[in-house]
Amino acid sequence: MGNDLPDLTRAEAYRHWITDRIRYCDTDMAGHVNNVAYAAYAETGRLDIMHGVIRPQMPDGLRFIAASVTINYVRESHYPGEMRIGTGVARIGRTSITVGQGIFKDDACVATALGTVVLLDGATPTPLTDHLRQVCNGLLLS
Repeated sequence: MGNDLPDLTRAEAYRHWITDRIRYCDTDMAGHVNNVAYAAYAETGRLDIMHGVIRPQMPDGLRFIAASVTINYVRESHYPGEMRIGTGVARIGRTSITVGQGIFKDDACVATALGTVVLLDGATPTPLTDHLRQVCNGLLLS
């Protein structure tokens, strides 16, 4: 990760958690959890914090859309089990926030993710409100 970001592999960095079950169909022919499954785990965590914590604090008419997602694979994992997804705000921009995540199995980080979402008013990027900045500041990773 860049030096302006927290260490996403540290479970202590996250206050927001959700659990997702590893499905057999998440595995590849070698029995590993497939790369695309990590995108789904990251999406589960990202949407949980966005819809459950941030969106209720947003003014009507504004919405966030995903602009980019980057996943780094730390170690292999296998079926069965559960993934614990820690999520928080890694960076606050002018019109966007970057969500940082750690995906853990059996207390070990197996992947990290960064997802940037842009605030839109209609189809136009718009600056974050002061209130949204406060909400996001309260979700910053440590």
